[in-house]
Amino acid sequence: GGFTVVPGGRDRSPAPASALEPGSAVAVDVLRGDLNFSAIGTVTYRDGDRVLIFGHPFFQSGEVRMPLSSARITTIIGNVNTSFKLGTSGAPIGTATQDRRTAVGGRLGPSPRLLPIRVRVRGAGPRPQEFAFESIDDRSLLPQLVSAAVLNSLLESGGTGVMQTIRWSLAVWQGGRSLRLSDVAAGESPLADVAATLGAPVRFLGGNPYRRFRADSLVVELDTQPGRL
Repeated sequence: GGFTVVPGGRDRSPAPASALEPGSAVAVDVLRGDLNFSAIGTVTYRDGDRVLIFGHPFFQSGEVRMPLSSARITTIIGNVNTSFKLGTSGAPIGTATQDRRTAVGGRLGPSPRLLPIRVRVRGAGPRPQEFAFESIDDRSLLPQLVSAAVLNSLLESGGTGVMQTIRWSLAVWQGGRSLRLSDVAAGESPLADVAATLGAPVRFLGGNPYRRFRADSLVVELDTQPGRL
């Protein structure tokens, strides 16, 4: 069991959903946009627009709403310990609705709504940059996905210098209202600390045992400056 994280890409000539059959590659997208995270597996069974995939659980989360995409295996990397496949995900083809012990089940057709995430970075490069992501709204995965989006936005902007100060703010929007948090991190390499800290309030909100929290969008703003200020 477990997952192997490997490089991938996007398929610019994806197979249509009508071509999906047992043995075909299929992807469950967990993050889209300027960074893509997808789990690629195999179609086990198809009956019309209903499909069973993977032949094992994803996270065994029960009832879910995760986007399905077409996928293609490009090559197999042989390894004495653990061989693995390199693949690419393609166009949206449906929705995974059940994540159970024996398989992941879903339907071909419309894709579910994803949570918009915007990350704005200033100070890391000659001009401000904005990155756009869409994430599954999963209480277990969302904090890690927010952290990954923030960290990769900083890295892509060039914010990797040593000894720097990062001022950050997080706005969680729901129903026209927002919860706003902000703080400052300074040190020799504060990137990982900022990414982890931003995931903490998202984990807290998602862990509400009394009512499921569903945000409309998340906006993260980062202002980096050289030196410890």
